[in-house]
Amino acid sequence: IIVLSGTEKVFIDGVAMIRGEQFDYVIDYNTAEITFTTRRPVTKDKRIVVEFQYSDKNYSRTLLYLNQEYEDPRWKVKANIYSEQDSKNQPLLQDLDNDQKTLLASVGDSVQLAFYPNVDSIPFNSSEVLYAKRDSAGFEFYEYSTDSSEAFYRLGFSYLGPNKGNYIPVTTSANGRVFQWVEPLGCVPQGTYEPVLLLVAPKKQQLFTLGADYKISHNSKAFVEAAYSNYDINLFSSSDKENDGGYAFAGGFEQLKKLSADTVTGWRLLTADRL
Repeated sequence: IIVLSGTEKVFIDGVAMIRGEQFDYVIDYNTAEITFTTRRPVTKDKRIVVEFQYSDKNYSRTLLYLNQEYEDPRWKVKANIYSEQDSKNQPLLQDLDNDQKTLLASVGDSVQLAFYPNVDSIPFNSSEVLYAKRDSAGFEFYEYSTDSSEAFYRLGFSYLGPNKGNYIPVTTSANGRVFQWVEPLGCVPQGTYEPVLLLVAPKKQQLFTLGADYKISHNSKAFVEAAYSNYDINLFSSSDKENDGGYAFAGGFEQLKKLSADTVTGWRLLTADRL
């Protein structure tokens, strides 16, 4: 399953389930994993149906498009403006605190590095996969635990790739997915997962074009068009802005020549020079 929007529906044998730790199931939207609570034991005879909506829209977004054209017997002038921008203060799928906004501001255009710890301290709950904090040989890590005196941490894991994380998934009898810490070798991580969340930065994309066509004769014309684009992939950051803007230019000449006297179905030759 892929669930990003938070509008899923889960049915077991045609009966709608209720989301929540005290009800039927919980869901991790980062990994698209559904975990059923002890209220709903799952066996081979159960038929589970999940309905979901997919969305990659993380912020409220404004869209503006303007087009203006002027034309007379000789000239045709056209201008276009396109602007699409996320509202960085109106997130939809994530609630950013000041520390997370500071992290996004610090990474600049390297938004693939905006990982933030996904660790939450909560009271012990026997029906949930919880972890205890450990400190061994200079390493601080989390370990799955069912001890009510130390299991106070809820972790959300993200897949980073081989040798990029310090945790691996393991098989246990727990009602949920469990991850185990693996000690690095020579400062090189030996796992694939990490209890972090990749923050999504708000973006802005703008495009402005201005062009003109001049009819030299009935069968020939010259044209020119210029464009400017501005693509900012991180509105929280004020760095790495020198490569956001770009320019483009196009121009040319076209001539249509008739190769026969038949003006309807006769052969015609179109010559075009472009730059």
